[in-house]
Amino acid sequence: MFSDQDTTEAMNQVLQRYQDNFPRHLLAVNRQLDAGIMERLVEQRGHRGLRLSFEPYISLAAGGATRISQIADSLGVTRQAANAVANELQSLGYIQRVSDPEDGRAKHLVLTPFGEQLRADGLKVAAALQTEYRRTLGDAEFTHCLDGLESLVARLPDTSPEIWLSIENTPADARFAALLPRLGDYVSRQLMLLTINRGHPGLKLSYQQVLTLIGRDGGRMQTMAQVHKVSKQAINAIATELQQLGYIERRPDPRDARQLLLHFTPAGLDLLRDSVNAIRELEAELAGMIGDEALHALKGCLRALYNALQPEPRLNAGDLDDMARNLLSRLGPARARELAELLTALASSAPGEQGNAPPETAGRTMHRSEEWITS
Repeated sequence: MFSDQDTTEAMNQVLQRYQDNFPRHLLAVNRQLDAGIMERLVEQRGHRGLRLSFEPYISLAAGGATRISQIADSLGVTRQAANAVANELQSLGYIQRVSDPEDGRAKHLVLTPFGEQLRADGLKVAAALQTEYRRTLGDAEFTHCLDGLESLVARLPDTSPEIWLSIENTPADARFAALLPRLGDYVSRQLMLLTINRGHPGLKLSYQQVLTLIGRDGGRMQTMAQVHKVSKQAINAIATELQQLGYIERRPDPRDARQLLLHFTPAGLDLLRDSVNAIRELEAELAGMIGDEALHALKGCLRALYNALQPEPRLNAGDLDDMARNLLSRLGPARARELAELLTALASSAPGEQGNAPPETAGRTMHRSEEWITS
């Protein structure tokens, strides 16, 4: 336990390590990738009712007729859970069940024409995002990143032959979106299991949505909801469970007494320390699969991508730079650029500036800026 003799510096080191590490960079970039694909499929391609959990089912079914039992085994979930997702996909018209010609009692999942279109659209969107990431990192570094991901995912103990076949069948220009989520899923599960084994039996994967966004000055539930694209009520429910476990507490916001901030308790800081040790153990495991040098290179490119994309806000925000990072995290690069253009137009219309715009123009610009920030 952290005692009264523990120094602030020691606790800050734990917080720093917890907030700046390979799993965090990986999962944040993966979250932005998933959100970008979903957003473009809905807004640009007209698909409805999508959820991130659909992707592996679509990919596996695209490889040919597949039984529920095979999907469940490949994904490491129960057949009941796999069947529930399949039922939802069937109700949306993306898959259908056909009889096995060799066993009339068994059913195979196959893509419908609508499902084939979703698969094709998903690959196009993933390819466009991969092009953006390649441009961000540079061709050589991004290629090294892809090679490292492919080497590591191929060696993960839960990469089944069916999963690997679906990855190999993904076009090279969209393969980043096939590899990154597989590694992200494995890292999330392993970190949770390793931390549970250190004396935290009540942990759930969903707790990451809250724990990873609490800094030295606390964390705001609204920010957590925005980053993870969920409701504030969902975040509040997770926070309540963590509070009941003794890991966090709610304190008044010193800048706004009407708001409450989430803070770590001493038990919560112990959890962070054990999580940091779990990260070290996980990295040693991954290095054993591909070697220290290859893992170091992969960590470096994902850190560079994380820093360039800024997929989540800094935890101790306060100045204009941090405000900009928060908005970029919330809006995404394209929408953030448009907001910047709107704010530039607004600034040029401010009193005392050359080329002042008419009041009605400034008013429209202000209104549109407010729409972007509150949307």
